[in-house]
Amino acid sequence: MWKTQPTIRMKYFDGEIQNTASKTGSKKRKTKTATFLLYLYLPNYNGTQMLFYNVVNPTISTIDDFINTYMRK
Repeated sequence: MWKTQPTIRMKYFDGEIQNTASKTGSKKRKTKTATFLLYLYLPNYNGTQMLFYNVVNPTISTIDDFINTYMRK
């Protein structure tokens, strides 16, 4: 499993480094993200299955079709 480091943007302001990680995410965005993750986690809503069947699977199928047509040439 890959471990990723969180991205922190740094601004150079008057010779000082200012950390903008806390300023980039608003409270509303954090609430929406938490709601979305809760929607994916709870089994009552079938959020992960809906996301897979509506987004992930069609995307993979499109990429597979593109690769297959490219390989035939």
